[in-house]
Amino acid sequence: MAFNMAQFYAEYVKAKVFCLFTEMDLKNVLARQVSGNSVLSYWRLLTPEVLENNEVIELYRTGERLREWVPRVAYAETGATSAKELVAHIKRVVDTFGAQVIVIDGANDLTYNIPPGHTKADVIHNFMAYLETFARENNLLVIVTVQLNREGDALGSGAYKRKASLYLKIEMDKAIAEESIVYQGMTYKVLPGQNSMNCLVKIEKNRRGPTGRKL
Repeated sequence: MAFNMAQFYAEYVKAKVFCLFTEMDLKNVLARQVSGNSVLSYWRLLTPEVLENNEVIELYRTGERLREWVPRVAYAETGATSAKELVAHIKRVVDTFGAQVIVIDGANDLTYNIPPGHTKADVIHNFMAYLETFARENNLLVIVTVQLNREGDALGSGAYKRKASLYLKIEMDKAIAEESIVYQGMTYKVLPGQNSMNCLVKIEKNRRGPTGRKL
């Protein structure tokens, strides 16, 4: 959604857009941008050295199309910066680049000073109110994404770091004896009388794997 909004204002409104990404690095950002404007796979674009000739040709064609509006977009990989530092960064880009639209993806991964008796959701809400005032004073359109859980609490990438279990199951004919098979690197076992092979896998979730893919 953040990408689509940024591209809309840069391509069709002809506005200068400043995109800040708190979770993805620039390699992932650019790969998503190219993938969203072509038939190329996002995962393939993360390893451009393995692209085949037809994919390289499509990449070149996509680059030609992107050049029509990409110069009106500035990107920044902020990481877990503080909300205060983020606003200071935006001010600098507004002054130097002349940005008219600000896209922040997402507010959860910013670091906040949470006073006693307050929640992170409270602090993010106050930060949004501050951004609204900042936007009005500088005649800016500010678009911010925020992840919410079912209770409405703001969650950041820490939600992806919790340990989880993945339960895998293979249906089969009823087993006569104890058996096991290896399928895609996983060992499945079955006891006599059972009709499914089961495998319980412990997973450490995180934001991004070595190829940029979310695990």
